[in-house]
Amino acid sequence: MPAEKPKAAEIPAPLRGFLWFALIIVGILSYARGFRIDLDYHPSVFGKFHFYLDYSEGFIRRGLAGEIIRWFAPKSSVEGIVFAAHHTLAAIFLGLLLWSGHVSSRQLGWPLAFAMLALVLASQLLPTLAFHAGYLDIHVTLAMLVAALAIRANQIWPAVFILAVLPFAHEQMLFYWLPVAIVLCAAAWQHRVKRTSALILVAAPVAAMLFIVTFSSEAAVQANLARVARMIELNGNQIDGQLLQTIPGSLSRMADHWLEHWPRATFATIYLSLPAAVMLWLYAQSRQLSRSQIVLLAIATFSPISILSVASDLSRLVVVVNVAALVVIALFEKYWQPVERPVPHSCYWIAGILAVLAFQMPLSHVIFINHLIYDNSAQFIQIVYNVFDR
Repeated sequence: MPAEKPKAAEIPAPLRGFLWFALIIVGILSYARGFRIDLDYHPSVFGKFHFYLDYSEGFIRRGLAGEIIRWFAPKSSVEGIVFAAHHTLAAIFLGLLLWSGHVSSRQLGWPLAFAMLALVLASQLLPTLAFHAGYLDIHVTLAMLVAALAIRANQIWPAVFILAVLPFAHEQMLFYWLPVAIVLCAAAWQHRVKRTSALILVAAPVAAMLFIVTFSSEAAVQANLARVARMIELNGNQIDGQLLQTIPGSLSRMADHWLEHWPRATFATIYLSLPAAVMLWLYAQSRQLSRSQIVLLAIATFSPISILSVASDLSRLVVVVNVAALVVIALFEKYWQPVERPVPHSCYWIAGILAVLAFQMPLSHVIFINHLIYDNSAQFIQIVYNVFDR
């Protein structure tokens, strides 16, 4: 008979309840601070132009969200709908994070699950989602978390549906998809998952993106922009950077950006992805892993950073790795089922101290790392400190 896994350390029920309550409060406060800064910094819902784009003038990329709204609501009510939907989805996302942590604790053990959730909730993730109200970040993040949970529960076809449809809303879903694709490919290579299922899951968003690139109409884009410009004020950078960008142009702009600002950009990337690194370190302490498995976990988790060259907004994209770490660990645990080993208590103390520091430092609750890289950050920084002085 196979040897039984050592039983995970238990936490007394009253303490467990208190810790759950503390995690909920941390999540709410973390999101609320980013939301408050967003209200001061953005006079109206920023990025809302995505929801005015639709297929009325022809097929375009990022037109799905506006097309759905066009079916059910007049354009005059878009801003209110976007605002309400964004924060409702954020509440659902927070609840789903906590629920997934509860489910994962059955395999990972309560201390490890709590430590990982604390790191995620105290990271830049929730403040970033709050600050960028109006963009599709929360929609994509929530949908990809649902897709990952579906894969983990062997619900392949719901996951395929999400992965195939989501690129029509926003191609940033590829940042979330890449870690999942790497883990699935590795698992399929080692015959830990059906290769047909892995192929379908990996290929679905690629096929969708090929369809979008092939059939998207530049004339329809121009017609959409002309129509939307008559309805709301558009920022020129949003138009150029969001809809009319090309891969060569994005690569060139990002290369110039890194050459000019590499010290601060490097610091921002390391800082924003540090919680994910600590989560992987904790997981590696709790399992008997080979070097190749540790390398796989690291490559899968931090793979979104490798395609940051398609956009220069570090704060919105690097925080993806904090969700990716949870997803990669959950899928790795499912397919590899590594042997457990006791975690030194010092590891939890280190993770806890880092989470507390991250939560206490204003730097972890604002998005100004990205703005520090540019010259126009003085107003933003002043708003940040005004918020924290209240």
